Amino acid sequence: MNDKQRVQFYCEDATKIYMMLYKCAEVANRTLAAGMLRRCNMATQEKREPIPGYSFEGYWDGHMAYQLLYNELFACARTEADKTLYLAALEVQEKHQLPDHCHVSMFEGKAYAFQHHIAPHLARTFAPEDAAHYIIKMMPKCLKESGRALRERLIERDQLTDLQIVVSHCVVIVAEDQLTAASATLFNALSFPCLIASPTRHSARSARSPAWPSSTPRAAPPAAPTATAAPAGAPRAAPARGSGALPAHTPGRTTLGAPTGRASSTLASRSTFRPASGPTKLELTP
Repeated sequence: MNDKQRVQFYCEDATKIYMMLYKCAEVANRTLAAGMLRRCNMATQEKREPIPGYSFEGYWDGHMAYQLLYNELFACARTEADKTLYLAALEVQEKHQLPDHCHVSMFEGKAYAFQHHIAPHLARTFAPEDAAHYIIKMMPKCLKESGRALRERLIERDQLTDLQIVVSHCVVIVAEDQLTAASATLFNALSFPCLIASPTRHSARSARSPAWPSSTPRAAPPAAPTATAAPAGAPRAAPARGSGALPAHTPGRTTLGAPTGRASSTLASRSTFRPASGPTKLELTP
């Protein structure tokens, strides 16, 4: 048996021990399980000397996992700095109340931190009833009445001292409140869509009407057709029916056509006289 086989057998046995300890810690203490996952990977351990031609990838340090579990179960005496730290953590939790209609994961994290990280390390111990009252008070202020009803119900059932049951009931209440708030928000969005701002509306408007006028010159409108003078003695062309245009004017003769619109009555009442050199004659064309 060479050295590589000996190291391989050791790594396999250590990995089996680690997997058993990790499964236990994952159920009872998730923080401990996260510490094992971070510190027991043989491939990333700094103090482990590399072996030429051998890789520790995929193997876990069971001895380190056992040491972490032992330190968690048989912790040494707390120092003054530890007492001050956990007392400050408790004060931070008391000052920062959860917002109304918060996500249920926020309550779960806060309750778990108090139950597993703060309360066991405080200088003063929390009685089970006091810890249950503290956890119920963690819920948002909008659930104050629900918390009072839950407290009375747990006292009647004699379950107030079981923190796991208290936390599970609080999680259900917070989840129901979150679902109710989300449903109300969705109803408002569907019933009153005008309350929701549309960011694309302003962008489309700015695209249609730019802030500065375009420098491209506009195309000139088509020129109106110019009238050409008819030769002397040529017959006049009658205007197209329905066009509304007046016939061309012939010097010495006034011709009134049949205009349409408001100008018909005015034009029919007008008369044009010949110059003073000839007799005055009024001619109207039908």
